[in-house]
Amino acid sequence: MRSPALQRTINLATVLGLISLFTACDTQVDWLIIETEVQEICMVDMVSEFEGITALEGDPEGLVRRVLGGDDLGITLSDKFSAEMYLRGVGVYSATGVEDFDFINTLRVEVASGSEPPVELLNYDASNIAAGDDWFVQSESAVDIAAYIEADDIELRVEFVGIMPEAAWSANLEVCVTAQAAYRETI
Repeated sequence: MRSPALQRTINLATVLGLISLFTACDTQVDWLIIETEVQEICMVDMVSEFEGITALEGDPEGLVRRVLGGDDLGITLSDKFSAEMYLRGVGVYSATGVEDFDFINTLRVEVASGSEPPVELLNYDASNIAAGDDWFVQSESAVDIAAYIEADDIELRVEFVGIMPEAAWSANLEVCVTAQAAYRETI
C-alpha cells in the first residue's frame, strides 16, 4: 500500500505530465469550461411611456409598442460564451396616468434582429386579469433568443392591444429569461 505522500506525488507527476503533453501539442484543447443554468434573470424597472390615443371611429382598439434594445436589456454575449436563452415572462407594474391595466386585452412579445427573422414569443389574452392588478405573464416559448442577442441588434417588441386611454400613461416593464450558458477558455 502506498503512503498518502507518495500517492500525492504520483498524482502531481501525472497532472504535470498531462499539462506538458497538452501544451506541447499544436492543437488547442479546452482548458477551462464553466457551465451554469440560471432559472430566472430579470431586467426590471424599465419605465415605458406611451402617448394617449384617440379612438378611431368604428375601431376602438389600439396598439402601442415598446421596443427594448440590447442597451435596455443589458444582456451581451462574448465569443467565449455559448448560451441558450428563453423568455420566461413579462411583467407590467406601477402605472402612472391610469389606475389599472384593465384596458389591455392582449399582450404580445416578439423578438427580432437585423440578421434573424422576427418570432413571436408570447401572445396572451389579458382580458381575464383582474382589474387593478399588476401582472406577470409566463411564456411557454421554446424559441432560443441567444442568437438574437449575439446579433448585437436585438429588439424585444412588447405590444399592448386594447381600448387605449386618451391620456398619456406609463408602466414599469420587467422581462425575465431563463438561461444555460457555458464559458470556454482555450490554451
